[in-house]
Amino acid sequence: MRAQEFLAGFETLAPDATTALTYARLRSQAKQGGHTMPDADYWIAALAIQHRLRLLTMDGHFEQLLPDLRPWLIRVSV
Repeated sequence: MRAQEFLAGFETLAPDATTALTYARLRSQAKQGGHTMPDADYWIAALAIQHRLRLLTMDGHFEQLLPDLRPWLIRVSV
């Protein structure tokens, strides 16, 4: 199966003005609390919140900084 065929089965979420407002609120709240995370992760979190989606991630900072997002964390042992 080619990548395009595989990806055709998924919906792509694009940021809009609502996403940008959510991003700004999340980033501001984190900064006020003395926390930061990579900028792209704020966008990911904003899209998940906007669309009421659960986030599946390996990044623990989502859980620490955004507990209301209720991310599902994947723990990998090597």
